[in-house]
Amino acid sequence: MARKRTFPSHLFSAPEIEVGAPLPARSHEFAITRGYAPASVSGGGRGAGPRLYDASGLAVWGVASALYWGGLEVLPAAGLAKALIGHFEFLYGSTPSRIHELAISFAEKDKTLLALLPDSDPQSGQMDAALLHENILRKCSEYKKGLRINDDLYTHVIDRKYVFLGNPTTFGPSFILFIDGWERGGEITLIDPINIDFNEASALEVKANEALKRPIGRLEMNVSLAIREAHDRIYDFRNNCS
Repeated sequence: MARKRTFPSHLFSAPEIEVGAPLPARSHEFAITRGYAPASVSGGGRGAGPRLYDASGLAVWGVASALYWGGLEVLPAAGLAKALIGHFEFLYGSTPSRIHELAISFAEKDKTLLALLPDSDPQSGQMDAALLHENILRKCSEYKKGLRINDDLYTHVIDRKYVFLGNPTTFGPSFILFIDGWERGGEITLIDPINIDFNEASALEVKANEALKRPIGRLEMNVSLAIREAHDRIYDFRNNCS
């Protein structure tokens, strides 16, 4: 039997976020109070009701969790996840979960799923990833948890300084962010080359690409899969799946 909710299925409560994007105890609240967490769509203040997140917020938390368990500290993981998702959403209008692509592919193969496609948002023109995951992916036998696809987006963190995004088969990796201060511990500053002087940005990109070729250390993560797995954990939690 599915767990009862008092909010729409395409939104996620704070306890569900802790299931979908596991971090050590109180780490979610720590990231929120320090300003490293995604914005909630409602709640969170005194008398404002429970804090709820949409698919974009879940994507940030899911990537933050994956980065943390990959070796980053909580605040750098949350800050970097927020920047990565924000960068992709700014360019493409959606998160890089690839849920939309998978759902459309499955629906085209199984016409009975077409009726389950949700309406597009009138402002963004996008179908909600949470509803696509719930209505299509988890009702399709072809979908498997942990499934990797060719279009998945990967991030590469080089030498605790340079952040790249790319895909092994189509593009990149491309340098997108510089991490300042991480080697000293504590809080970090994320610098987008777009926001600094052109010559300085060009020199920084040269250094980043040189480090990419001969890294001292490298962390690589499938961003798209991290988001889908966060959706899967919450779906399983809601529906008491093993």
